[in-house]
Amino acid sequence: MKTFVFGVLFTCSSLFACSQSISPKVVPTLVKNTLLTNFPDAFGLKWEKKQNLYKANFKLGLTDCSSFIDATGKLVLYKSDVTGYDLPKDISAVLQDNFSAYLIEDLEKVEKAGEVYYQVELEKSNQKLKQVFSDEGQLLTNARYWE
Repeated sequence: MKTFVFGVLFTCSSLFACSQSISPKVVPTLVKNTLLTNFPDAFGLKWEKKQNLYKANFKLGLTDCSSFIDATGKLVLYKSDVTGYDLPKDISAVLQDNFSAYLIEDLEKVEKAGEVYYQVELEKSNQKLKQVFSDEGQLLTNARYWE
């Protein structure tokens, strides 16, 4: 199963390599409908095209969010900012035990293919370190960090 997950993550990494801002007018109706169906309260919407995926950046309340939707209207990935209070205890423990010298710059919850991941951007002495954790708190050293 882990091999499959890492294979999927590696494959998806190539999908997120390049992006460009686009006008909402060129976003297919299927894509817009998927966004509005899944996130009816989204506002501050901005669109990007990342190879064959449409990335919607938006807010839900005070939370920054992004969703990646393919041209057929399939929601491929959803991520949202979280606070340290929202992290599972196992992830907080790993961060405390292994990365206590780092400052936490960014925390995001990622939902993809029915799985939940947490990605953490850390900084120490102007050096950035990006880590991905499973929902159970396991550090996934070969997982893709989604931008």
